[in-house]
Amino acid sequence: MAVTVDLKPCDWFDKSTWARGIADLLIIDDENMTAWVADWKTGNNKYPDRDQLRLMSLLVFAHHPHIRKVNSALIFVVKDDMVKAKMEVEEFTPGWQQYRERVAKIEASLANGVWHPKQTPLCGWCPCTGCEHNPKH
Repeated sequence: MAVTVDLKPCDWFDKSTWARGIADLLIIDDENMTAWVADWKTGNNKYPDRDQLRLMSLLVFAHHPHIRKVNSALIFVVKDDMVKAKMEVEEFTPGWQQYRERVAKIEASLANGVWHPKQTPLCGWCPCTGCEHNPKH
């Protein structure tokens, strides 16, 4: 699924595409105005990316405007684990606003060449070895 900056559904490769996401499983229950979206994971479940669930739910709302609730899950097939989330349609606008704020920070960093370091559990795999948070620093 893909959307333009004004959150209109568009083609994946459309030049006006602003955000994209691929669901491994999408079930739409038109009668109950509910959707289920899932992503299969074969890796470790130690740091599940809940933002992925949020983005996929927002994309479902954009592409299926009659849907009122999205149940989502990251399914860790090797670990026999599942991380679940739910989103109501009322969270659509504030949810996208959070992404717009994140994009604005990235665009500002691109424009001025200043990137503020942020420590995450993935710092050890980052190629930016000059960063204070990278253990290879």
